[in-house]
Amino acid sequence: APQDSADNVWETALEFNIPVLKDVPLAEDLNVDIAGRHTSYSISGDADSWKIGVNDRLNETFRLRGTMSFDIRAPNLNDLYQPVGISSTGFQDLLTTANNSTQLVQKGNATLKPEVAHTYTLGLVVTPSFIPGFVTSLDYYQTHMANAITGISYQSTTVQNLCIASAPTYSSPFCSLAVRPFPVGSPQYTTTANYPTQVLSSPLNSAKVQMEGWNFEVDYNWDWADVWDAIPGSMSLRNLVNYTPVLETQTLPGTAWQW
Repeated sequence: APQDSADNVWETALEFNIPVLKDVPLAEDLNVDIAGRHTSYSISGDADSWKIGVNDRLNETFRLRGTMSFDIRAPNLNDLYQPVGISSTGFQDLLTTANNSTQLVQKGNATLKPEVAHTYTLGLVVTPSFIPGFVTSLDYYQTHMANAITGISYQSTTVQNLCIASAPTYSSPFCSLAVRPFPVGSPQYTTTANYPTQVLSSPLNSAKVQMEGWNFEVDYNWDWADVWDAIPGSMSLRNLVNYTPVLETQTLPGTAWQW
């Protein structure tokens, strides 16, 4: 059946650029940039993000820059409202030790929250005076993401064990991926009579991501008139290189990081 969904968003932001030092040794022009943003999603709720940046022109040739930020990514409509798909599957239930057939239900998750990340950067910009129009920069970056959205299925033995580990309350969010005849606390909860009528595959805020690397950039711009008066216009050359030695993901809490 057709799926109709919508998400209303409003946000407000404020940014300050604050001059700190000027025309002193190692700080010909030092300033700090502070920014904040509040976003309200009609489905996933409120979220705040911010950034603090420092820009220091040491002299005519060298400039240092760095940022620290708290960033978000809200779930999209497909994450939230993916249409339900139902199929039959064989399934071994570790809680009740029963092995039978059940329904596999694939759907979105309307309770998802925004992903959050802390990002840090530090870089050096070089503008040599003996090569007019030439600029090069090298920046290091590091990002730690939590509450990352990833598809999780109760068919996974790791997911089942995480649910069972939360006994006797079975309060783990992964337990909600199995629909059972009897509720938590019932004497039949761990018996074969409580074999799930459905197992779910749905996105959850369960993953973590760690990333770090380097960005290298070279820009060279010149007017053709500086080379030959008969040629109009200008030329811009740009080269970008990214090196990411660390990019690892932990899909479920307590499990191994994957490269």
